[in-house]
Amino acid sequence: AVEEPAVRLRRLLAELCSSNAAAAPIDGDADAALLAAKARAVYDAGPCVAASKQGLCNPVEEEEAFARSVEELVACGRACAGALCSPIARQLTALLKSALAAALALVEEVDNARVPTHLGLVWDCCTRLSQFVMNNVGAVADEIAKWAPSLRDAADELQSNIESGGGEDDFDDFDDDNEEEVEEKDKESGELQQEEEEEGAGYSEREKRVAQGVLSLVKLACVSTRNLENTVRGFPRNSLPHAFLQRCVAVTAELAAKTDDACLSSYHPQSRAEVKSSVSAFGLHLSQQLALLKEAYVTSYSHNDYADDAASASASASVPDEAWGRDCRAVDAYTRKAEDIVQDVLVAAAEP
Repeated sequence: AVEEPAVRLRRLLAELCSSNAAAAPIDGDADAALLAAKARAVYDAGPCVAASKQGLCNPVEEEEAFARSVEELVACGRACAGALCSPIARQLTALLKSALAAALALVEEVDNARVPTHLGLVWDCCTRLSQFVMNNVGAVADEIAKWAPSLRDAADELQSNIESGGGEDDFDDFDDDNEEEVEEKDKESGELQQEEEEEGAGYSEREKRVAQGVLSLVKLACVSTRNLENTVRGFPRNSLPHAFLQRCVAVTAELAAKTDDACLSSYHPQSRAEVKSSVSAFGLHLSQQLALLKEAYVTSYSHNDYADDAASASASASVPDEAWGRDCRAVDAYTRKAEDIVQDVLVAAAEP
């Protein structure tokens, strides 16, 4: 027996929520055009289902045709998602789930007053799918860029802490306490601060060297992340290898996490073991990101086959070798500087 449309759509939604599409070659323009055509077919079939619920046409035939259109749309979308890098693939898959859920709700709705709402959701999803841009390069550049603010914030906070001598700010006074409690806390805080000053609280010279070294590494990470984003964004869409783009996302995300660990370990009071572990890991991921940046530079200047057209290829070919060498030498200098800073921090952390 043939399954009812609602049953098929419900099963398809469950499959989409639990499985991953297989990777496949990508042709961004062709795939986007095909996906848009499938989305248009669903868009056009939706009103027929709505009309069938008003008794204006055969509901069995219209729901069957609508379900087939939705199934073709989902199949096309899953194939496209399998060829995209994870950030943009997640966006497309989420949009497919929304479209499928809206289509299922439209088919199953028994209250005619709510049918227009479900139809509107189907139309909205189809419109967004028809306009979906399959741009691996742009999606990865956006993913890299989202970590830049956290890196800058980490650098600013650590610099402020170093300038203040390593003391910790107390924000408890901003709670909803009454004035007497606040005054008592201020008194206790003043007495405690006096005791700490007498005992030499705050950064020691050794700890300050560690913190300043970590700050230099974080600033290097800010520069490296910004340059990697700009370099990747400069390529035509879908022109860089899938594996390279995935590494850019993974390494940058891990670098941001290691940045937080390194900064926290450099605050007073410091633990030598934590400093050694976190700074070593931070330096390793920074070196990995710099290696990816150099690889992007080499790709951008050594080959023209990534260009979209003859004009951009000609422009790329006109770039002098000096520019390629300058960029690569700059990355090498940053890499050596990062290695030297890591070594200096580890030496300082080991001092008595």
